[in-house]
Amino acid sequence: MLSSFNRRVIIIRKKEIIKEIVECAKIYNDNLNNKNLLFIYKENEKLNYIETKFLKSNFFHLTGLESKNINPNYFYEKCLNNKISENDIELKKNGTTILKLSVLRNLMYINKNAKLIGNFNRNGILLSTEKLIGNTSACLGLRKINKYYICNTVLKTDIREISIECMKIVCILSKNIKDSNYQEITYINKKYRNNNEIVDLINKIVK
Repeated sequence: MLSSFNRRVIIIRKKEIIKEIVECAKIYNDNLNNKNLLFIYKENEKLNYIETKFLKSNFFHLTGLESKNINPNYFYEKCLNNKISENDIELKKNGTTILKLSVLRNLMYINKNAKLIGNFNRNGILLSTEKLIGNTSACLGLRKINKYYICNTVLKTDIREISIECMKIVCILSKNIKDSNYQEITYINKKYRNNNEIVDLINKIVK
């Protein structure tokens, strides 16, 4: 049984976590929610790409938290409205919650700061993840559902250490899910700003 002191420590820790996930939810809402992101990367001297989709139901899985009484969509809405409480969340006993939350804010800007993409090597890590997108400090794991890759986890690790092959992202495009074409470039490597190959690929994709 927990002592009164330990219970107070847990409550204080949960309050700090709630503050962080509320702020991260708002960033997620601005940058990612209800959006498709298209990541263009260089593979074997040629340009390739994947399309991703971000929904409000994905956010809960990225926090590494457990919740017994609310579903992912409602959890997200409560975060946005600053209505989440200590009773709504539980930290996972394996310690991964704190690891994920320590890099979550950074990954809420994945539409601008992603530099590398790779195939998950599954070496000793039991995750239903196929692709990794991120940088040398953290990455998002994604799995393909129909046409799009959907984010399903956060990993606090150098993407190069858990990828079969790591490739450089050269451009990121964004659009609202309801829109047909990509119109916003959120990141482009300066070497490709006037590159005909990437211009041709983008024009082909957005048609």
